[in-house]
Amino acid sequence: MYPFLLKNFDSEYTLKDKNLVKLDGLCGDVPVLSQKMLLSCRTKQPSVIQNGGFQGAFLKDVILKNPSVLGNQSGIIGFPFNIRSVTANEDIPLRQSPSKETRKNKMWYIIDAKEDAVISYELKDLNGFTGEIQSCILKDGDIVFIPPETRYSIGKGITFVEFEFVLNDNLSEFYILSAEETFETAQDITIFPFGVVRNLSSENGFISDMLKFNGKAGLCEENSFLSVVVLSGSVSLSYSDGSMKIGEMQSVFVPAKTRIELLGTADIILSHI
Repeated sequence: MYPFLLKNFDSEYTLKDKNLVKLDGLCGDVPVLSQKMLLSCRTKQPSVIQNGGFQGAFLKDVILKNPSVLGNQSGIIGFPFNIRSVTANEDIPLRQSPSKETRKNKMWYIIDAKEDAVISYELKDLNGFTGEIQSCILKDGDIVFIPPETRYSIGKGITFVEFEFVLNDNLSEFYILSAEETFETAQDITIFPFGVVRNLSSENGFISDMLKFNGKAGLCEENSFLSVVVLSGSVSLSYSDGSMKIGEMQSVFVPAKTRIELLGTADIILSHI
């Protein structure tokens, strides 16, 4: 196996009766939300492999036929991981994340938040949703964790990368880690010759790190796939049989036990289960 460079799918949405509806490109509606699928194994908008022997194939189909690419996750039915970048061009009203049974949890990494941009969510108690709304101002570098069955709204002027992942034990609550609580905290930062690594998540086995990368480094996950998302800059990714250039908002799926080498200068998010 080799690393798969994935094709992005862009889509835009408008609001109809407070619901997000995908624009078909034919009407004059103004998009209130724009998204780019960076890694997807959904039935709609699945990622397409752009390189090598599997070029043109859907990532989800290759995984189903070759489950060992997931490493120790190969026993999971279906693929528990999706990544997209999202920009809210207008305020997005309250909406609910999937049910607990889906086990779909979300983590947002805030790339850009305009002044006073907020995320709001409805509080819950033992009897369910209370109707009380809590709002939080976001800033660049913040991390948001959203468990299933959370009602939340997105404020205008926020751009983030969303990671949707399945856990055996769902996140217990909605919470935010500010940039100051993480990037400037010693236990969350590790300095290497190739740059600075900031841990974004170690939630129930979902591991995600932000790399301020400048140099050269080798990587290999023995027990899991590895997702590589370049937020800005560019790197050369080399492997045993070739190499590729990865630029801004491009994504690569690296099968388990596949060694890669990165060279360049970029902000990169590495994730695995």
